[in-house]
Amino acid sequence: MKGLVLERASPVIDLFVERGESMIMKFLKFNLKLLPAYVFLTLVFISGIVLTADKETYTQDMAAVIAQITVVLLIPNIIYLIKNRKKSGIFIAFLVIVPIIPLPFIIIAGFLRI
Repeated sequence: MKGLVLERASPVIDLFVERGESMIMKFLKFNLKLLPAYVFLTLVFISGIVLTADKETYTQDMAAVIAQITVVLLIPNIIYLIKNRKKSGIFIAFLVIVPIIPLPFIIIAGFLRI
């Protein structure tokens, strides 16, 4: 036996993935256009926490800040989703983008902890 060959789950999933790929790129381009606003908001939130937080409550404070930033950054993505709701694959792309949004902030919080 040369190896395990995985079959595709179903043609329906293939269809959703195929339609969502181009929309994911549109969401990424949309978020890259808003990058300066994202960086500014992040600096405001994180600098406030870093300047006022205790060392003992750093993790809790950063978790709260990351949750707030994620909610704020979801608003333009939800608006983009609503504006393009008739396009094929937009909802799948939105569901892919949502978990990606807080990742950079989690990484930054980890680096600040070190």
